[in-house]
Amino acid sequence: MNFIVLGISHKTAPVEIREKYSIKEEDLPAALNALKNIEGVLECAILSTCNRIEIYALTLADDIEDIKDFLLKRSDLSNPMDEQHQSWIYTFEKEKALEHLCRVSSGLDSMVLGEPQIFGQMKDAYNLAIDLGTAGSVFRSLFPQIFSVVKKVRSLTNIGHSNVSVSSVAVGLARKVFDGIQGRSVMILGAGEMGELTVRNLLSQGVKKVYVTNRTFEKAVTLAETFDGIPVMLYEFSEYLPSVDILISSINAEGYVIKRDQVAETHPLRNKRPLLIIDISVPRSVDPDVARLENLHLYNIDDLKSVAETNLSIRTEEAIKANQMIKEYALTMLNKLNADEIVPAIVSLRDKAEEIREQGYEKLINSLNFPEDQKSQIENFSKSIVKQIVHQTIVKMREHANLLRYK
Repeated sequence: MNFIVLGISHKTAPVEIREKYSIKEEDLPAALNALKNIEGVLECAILSTCNRIEIYALTLADDIEDIKDFLLKRSDLSNPMDEQHQSWIYTFEKEKALEHLCRVSSGLDSMVLGEPQIFGQMKDAYNLAIDLGTAGSVFRSLFPQIFSVVKKVRSLTNIGHSNVSVSSVAVGLARKVFDGIQGRSVMILGAGEMGELTVRNLLSQGVKKVYVTNRTFEKAVTLAETFDGIPVMLYEFSEYLPSVDILISSINAEGYVIKRDQVAETHPLRNKRPLLIIDISVPRSVDPDVARLENLHLYNIDDLKSVAETNLSIRTEEAIKANQMIKEYALTMLNKLNADEIVPAIVSLRDKAEEIREQGYEKLINSLNFPEDQKSQIENFSKSIVKQIVHQTIVKMREHANLLRYK
């Protein structure tokens, strides 16, 4: 068996590429079930955030091409299988995969080093896999160990010192655009966690008025109540733009929600007052062309990276300590994974099936005079049949083990 991580992140591809691969929250169950149905995948989970999409899978064999194809073909980009697309995808296996998963969960691989939100997002990804049945006995054992490692890393190092996040970086950006943010007004598009955190940080720094809009107006009303703010119908948001200083867009939608013409129409009413728009949506929800308007400052999630890279000396030193801890814990987890009581049976079953296949293939080939191209076809066919049989057998073995362990 093999534990693998396969993904694309802010470190390998810009937002205009990542948004093509992102999976909406409502689409995750279908994506997980499709991933689980790939031949050789025993257990799986998917993490999809504004900065990364990652697949975590327990596989029957070392061949991960089918899983890579699954991710590559999700995009609507032309020629998703070409070399450039392949370069955006990274893969880790076994111990390195466990190290990477711990690093991501700890915030060590985040755009803002040490940010805490990713830990909750990883828990959500795991819980969804549990709910859908794509996480079995190995993941039920493995992920809690990873979460325990994250807590130790964050408690025994200062990686979370000053507790910065994308939302706090956005606040710092607002301070640079305006002389001060005391008394300023903010509008939030979308009722997601990141947008809400950004508004909370702005309020703590003196922002006074909050407008909230969302595709579902009831959610806008609920969120506005928590801020003592004003709920706005999504189709009416442009009417409020002349009164807004800061616009935070974290809405999940197809295409650009905020278009250049909408902003340009109301822009003269601002009397040359600056407007800061921070688009933290992936896919992006703000038309990049709005940046051409006078006194308008547009930043997307990748633009925040340069701001986040300042004042990192303390965290960088602590990251070295954290990475060393993770290396040690990952080795321990891998040893436990290999000691899983069902793993030896799976390995034995797979090896025995391959032995029987090879013997049968050799006997057939030696008894008849097949051309070389037919020999290759027969061998590939026999491998495919055995792989399918073994996969289905192991799936049933794991289902039975889960029932016994968690009934």
